[in-house]
Amino acid sequence: CDRRFLNEHRLRLHKFRMHRGPNPNVCSLCHASFQNDSKLRQHEARYHFKLLEWQCQLCDYNAPSKWDFKQHQIMHGGQRNYTCELCGHSSKTSSSLAVHRRTHDKPRL
Repeated sequence: CDRRFLNEHRLRLHKFRMHRGPNPNVCSLCHASFQNDSKLRQHEARYHFKLLEWQCQLCDYNAPSKWDFKQHQIMHGGQRNYTCELCGHSSKTSSSLAVHRRTHDKPRL
C-alpha cells in the first residue's frame, strides 16, 4: 500500500481497518481493545486515570465523571423513588429496580 499519513497513529489505524493489522486502540494498562480512540480514552479515564475532582466526601469512591458522581450520591441518600409495580419493592435507582424486576421473571422451584 502506498498511502502516506501525517502521524504514526493514523498509519496504525489504516493498517488495522484496511489490512487486518493489530488494533491500535488497546489500553496499555489492561490490554482491553476498543473500536475507536475515543472509547479507549473514555475507558482509561474511567478505570485507570481517575481525577480527584469527583471524590465522594462520604466514602472513598472517586467517580470518573460528574454524571457517575451524581449517580453515586443517590446511593447515600435515603430516598427510594423507584417502586416495583408488581410487589411494591422500592429502590434508590432505576437500574437497581430493573435488576429487581428480573426476579419476577424467574421460575420458582
